[in-house]
Amino acid sequence: MEERGKGVNRIDFFVCNSVLGKWLKLPLISAQDLRESRRIKYIFSGDLEREINSSPPFSSKLEKYFLKA
Repeated sequence: MEERGKGVNRIDFFVCNSVLGKWLKLPLISAQDLRESRRIKYIFSGDLEREINSSPPFSSKLEKYFLKA
């Protein structure tokens, strides 16, 4: 895992489900997450805690990590 401010975590991203909703900062990811995400097509559900089942598999499992990647 790279530290905040360097490499794949150079920029922080925030998400919310509505403009008036609470904004959440997406978590730190690894370079492996970024490589894996480029090979996967996925339709987001909007639930950041939802597990991703894909082929090839995504090692971090949750939608919030995939969204950041």
